[in-house]
Amino acid sequence: MRDVIRRILREISFSKEGSKKIKSDYNWRYAQNLPTKDDNGNFIGGKIFTFITPERTEMVDGKPKTYSGFKYIVEIEEYKYDFFIISFYPKLQPGFHSKQSKLASMGLEYRDKYSYRTNEKITLKILSIMISEIERILSERPNSSFAYFGAPDKKTGTDEDMENTKRVRVYNNALGEHFKSTHELLSEEKFSGSILINREVKKVHPEIIDYYLDILMSHL
Repeated sequence: MRDVIRRILREISFSKEGSKKIKSDYNWRYAQNLPTKDDNGNFIGGKIFTFITPERTEMVDGKPKTYSGFKYIVEIEEYKYDFFIISFYPKLQPGFHSKQSKLASMGLEYRDKYSYRTNEKITLKILSIMISEIERILSERPNSSFAYFGAPDKKTGTDEDMENTKRVRVYNNALGEHFKSTHELLSEEKFSGSILINREVKKVHPEIIDYYLDILMSHL
C-alpha cells in the first residue's frame, strides 16, 4: 500500500501536466446541471461531467482479451461558502443494482456504484482529473474548500465498511500533498470522508469546519 502511494506521489505532478490530454483521450465533457434539492438552503447547485475510458486488452489464460471501456459520471456539488463535494463513479447496467440490493438484503457482501471496481488501473488518471477540476474551481473561486469520500471495495452493511478505506488513504496522500500550501487536510477515518480546507478561510472563520463536516456527513 505504501509503495502504491509513493508511486502516485512521484507521478502526480506529471499526471497533472497531462490532465488536458487525459480529458481529451477520455472524451471529457459537461453533461448537465445537478437537480436542486431541499437541504435548508445550503445546496447552491452543481454540474455533472462524464468521461469514457478506452478499450483495453489483457492476457487471460495466455490469450489476449479485449474489454470495453466504462463511462464515468463526475458530480461536483456546490454549497454555501464556496464548498464543493466531488464524486466519481462508473455508469453500470441496471441489473447490477438489483443484484447488489438482493445480496445486501440477504446479509451478504455487496457493492454499490462507488465501491464497484472496474479493474482498469486508472487511479493516477482519476487523481489527475480531480486535481485539474479543483484547480479550475480555485482559479475562479480562490476561497473554495473541497470534500470527497473514499468508498470501500466491498460492503457488508456494517460501520466498519467505511473505516479508513484504501481509496481515501490514496486520495488523501496525493491531494493533501499537492494542495498543502493552500489547504489543510481533515480526514474522518470512521467514514472515510475528507475535506481540503482553505487555510486562509479557516484562519478568519475557524467555525466553518463544523459547517463543512455537517454537509459532508449529510451524504452518509
